[in-house]
Formats: sequence, structure tokens, C-alpha cells
Amino acid sequence: MDNLYDVSARFTQYHVSPTCAPTRAALMTGHHSNRAGVWHTVNGRSLILDRETTIAQVFKDNGYATGIFGKWHLGDNYPFRPEDKGFEEVLVHSGGGVEQALDYWG
Repeated sequence: MDNLYDVSARFTQYHVSPTCAPTRAALMTGHHSNRAGVWHTVNGRSLILDRETTIAQVFKDNGYATGIFGKWHLGDNYPFRPEDKGFEEVLVHSGGGVEQALDYWG
């Protein structure tokens, strides 16, 4: 165990936003969530900006197959959907949660 600890990468500092969508936008783009256009989870505040490039787009542009399965919550309508942001295979539930309605503001 000591050897595993010694040779392992340790992530001792990390920062997240107060809710899921801003944190996801930052992870997907590498930009602060406000720059990506996402600062909340309701009323259109979870729509990732069209100009933002996601890690999925970078991978797709370099010949990798991309897919997302589960929660997206960065927009349900064009041009905010995962398939508009670099994901080729998409199986997600709409809205921010299974019981939530589609994004009204898209």
C-alpha cells in the first residue's frame, strides 16, 4: 500500500462550482463556468455557449469516437445539445434530472 501511495498521482486541490451544471461546463471546456455561459441550473443559466469547444469536440476532431451516457444538463435544444458539442453517441435524459422537464429556454 505504501508503494502504491508513493507512485500514485494525488489530487490535493480542486475547485468546483456550487451546482452541477457549472461544474460540468468547466470540466467539459477547461474554462471557468461563467466564461462558458453556465452559472446556474435553471432559467437558461445552464446553456453552454455555442462558441465553447468541449473536450469531446477535441477528441472527435482527432479521430476518437465520442459518447455520453447519463446526465448532460448543458442544454436540450440546438445548438446546446451534446451531439452539437462533439458527442457522436448520445444517450442522456433531458433536463437536469430524471424528473425534470426539458429546457424551456433553449
